Amino acid sequence: MPMVVEPQSLQSLSAEELRELTTRLMTQLRHQSALLDKITHENALLKGSSRFLGNRRQNSLDRA
Repeated sequence: MPMVVEPQSLQSLSAEELRELTTRLMTQLRHQSALLDKITHENALLKGSSRFLGNRRQNSLDRA
């Protein structure tokens, strides 16, 4: 779940609270980065599949 932190609220946090917040935000960032990498890879696979299928359909039409 994305975490929204207002800049003004950072002023009132202690050093320990800032460390905890930083840890949570870094974990969230790693998760989102991994998800983006996965989706990018899946998108590339799907684009490759659609190109391959498009070429096969065109070849079939050329032979007919």
